Amino acid sequence: MGFIKKLKINNFQSHKNTEITFDEGLTVILGPTDQGKSAIIRALKWVLYNEPRGTDFISVGSNLCRVTLEMDDGTVITRERTNNKNRYILIKNGKKQIFEGFGNVVPVEITKAHGIPKIYLDKDSTCTVNLAEQLDGPFLLSENAGVRARVLGRLIGIHIIDAAQRLTINDLSNAEQQSKTIKSEIEEINLKLKEYEDLPLLKQKIDTLQSIVKELKEKNLLYKKLTTIKDTFSSCNAEIKTLQATLKKLETVSQAEFLVEKIDFAMKVKTNLIDRKLRLKSIENEINKEQNNIEKTEKLEEASSYHNQAYEFYLRLKKLLAAKEIIVKMDSEISTFKKVLEKTRNLNHTVSLVNQLERSCEKLSELKKAKEMKSKVESQINRLNLELEKFKSIEKLDDFINEASSLNQKLSSLISYKHALNEVEASITKGQAFIMQNNKDLTSLASKYAELLRKLSKCPTCMNSIDDARADQIAAEILKSGG
Repeated sequence: MGFIKKLKINNFQSHKNTEITFDEGLTVILGPTDQGKSAIIRALKWVLYNEPRGTDFISVGSNLCRVTLEMDDGTVITRERTNNKNRYILIKNGKKQIFEGFGNVVPVEITKAHGIPKIYLDKDSTCTVNLAEQLDGPFLLSENAGVRARVLGRLIGIHIIDAAQRLTINDLSNAEQQSKTIKSEIEEINLKLKEYEDLPLLKQKIDTLQSIVKELKEKNLLYKKLTTIKDTFSSCNAEIKTLQATLKKLETVSQAEFLVEKIDFAMKVKTNLIDRKLRLKSIENEINKEQNNIEKTEKLEEASSYHNQAYEFYLRLKKLLAAKEIIVKMDSEISTFKKVLEKTRNLNHTVSLVNQLERSCEKLSELKKAKEMKSKVESQINRLNLELEKFKSIEKLDDFINEASSLNQKLSSLISYKHALNEVEASITKGQAFIMQNNKDLTSLASKYAELLRKLSKCPTCMNSIDDARADQIAAEILKSGG
């Protein structure tokens, strides 16, 4: 156990700021009355044991009370209290810990740090052997004999023996009480058991009866099973006889089933051929429409040649119109020169006029040639106009050409339709032959089926009786519905 090395008191009762250094061993505080000796002990108890409680020990005029202990190993324990704060601060090995909300007890870490706990004399009394106040007597001398005995006993471990003795006495007392209770219960049970002394004999009888009952149950179950098997066997024999008779009557049913399957296949083929026939009719209608369109476009090649010839005439006409414009300009120049010649006819033959006249003569010769060309062009224009009158509807040729191209596409599709039509016609021819053969087979199968029904005299599905008239009626319905 260590010892307190230093004590610091701040604002605790009469101590504003007090610091006391202790030596190792016993410390006695001496001094006049009312000088704060008891306050030092109270401050120590407040830090070590959380006593007293409350805030009455805070010095008047202060809000904070603090007491600090410094132990010989360097551990520092500080207790702080304000009106709204109550905590321990532990600094050990350079690590700081704060404890709050500990209530009326001292944190275990604080008690372990200072090593000065209270000594418990028994479960109801404690003793602070390390502190003594001013009016306290010497340790144990002021206590009564019982307390001194308990303390001395604790010092040498007698309290453990006393506790063990008390527990042993209690256990013995409880055991004796339980023993008496158990003995009385045993006596009562023995009295009740006398009523069941014949239980072994009864058990033997019960075991014998149980074995007999078990054997009876097994034999009863076996009897029920045998009865059920017998009934099942009888019904199976009767059913076997019935089935054998039915099988004799239905020896030809497999052949009838084959015929029915064949009839079903024939009906499917017939339905397929009917669909193809309807498609063929629609294709024939399309072919008729396209043939009408082809008849309308028979002269398409002639119209195309007319279009090409008209386009050539148009190009030639365009050239002639350009030449005509040149000739018109030349005519205007010729008329101008004629006027000049008339004005200069009576003038002297000067050099300038001669030169001008020579140039005019040259132009005149050129103009004559142009006039001749003009006459030729006009004749060609007239001839082209006559040709153009024949092609007044040339503007509609583009529409005809577009229509012709679309008709050409339709013609290609008609050719493909024609090939498809030929294939369909071939398929129809084969299908018609197949239908005729199937109709013959169907008639034969229906008659055979009616003959089978007459022989069986019963329906193979519902097992109702069938006479000859009903068999003929069924065959007629098969032929009417096509199978």
